[in-house]
Amino acid sequence: MVGLKRFWQRMRVQAEIPDVRIHDLRHTFAPSLVLGGASLKMIGRPLDRTQIGTAQRYAHLIEAPLRAVVSAVSEMLSPQLRVVA
Repeated sequence: MVGLKRFWQRMRVQAEIPDVRIHDLRHTFAPSLVLGGASLKMIGRPLDRTQIGTAQRYAHLIEAPLRAVVSAVSEMLSPQLRVVA
């Protein structure tokens, strides 16, 4: 893209974010997709990544919400469960 560097520099000044690179936006966008429920394949497409391994670096963000859901289900069931000898 012609003039992207100057355009981005003006935007950073106006937004008062002098140290943010365009590449940094990718690292905000991808985790947002993960937390929104997107699959790794879906995340890779807008980031122009053909290999799923690149998108997998964001997979750790999926783990915390998954643990929370499993824990919630476990708490709902635990009063009903009993050990049978």
